[in-house]
Amino acid sequence: GSNKMTKDFMPLMGTDLIETDKDYHVHVDLPGVNAEDLDVTIVDKYLCLKAERKYVHEENTDKVHSMERAFGTVQRKIRIPANADMDRCETMMKNGVLTITMPKKALKEEGVRKLQIQTEK
Repeated sequence: GSNKMTKDFMPLMGTDLIETDKDYHVHVDLPGVNAEDLDVTIVDKYLCLKAERKYVHEENTDKVHSMERAFGTVQRKIRIPANADMDRCETMMKNGVLTITMPKKALKEEGVRKLQIQTEK
């Protein structure tokens, strides 16, 4: 149908956000994308991912009978959890999967303070 192109882009950037006790992990599927064609920025409370998949014509022939692999630029925005420490986040690209690790901030940095209640002796 008419939505063939958008459907083809879907597998290019499937994302998972996984929470553990200590941190958050974002896993992004980026088959056929090189690290240098990947742009990851933090904009306000969003992690913005931009990936460019360059079309490589692999066979030495001018006749293309079927072209089903999507190429071009695809973008995703992922909301960053409020307690994620973006100053210490790390990225790793391996086997076509980008992993972004965001440590959780300690509670005291979130403006939560427990007061000790003094009692008369």
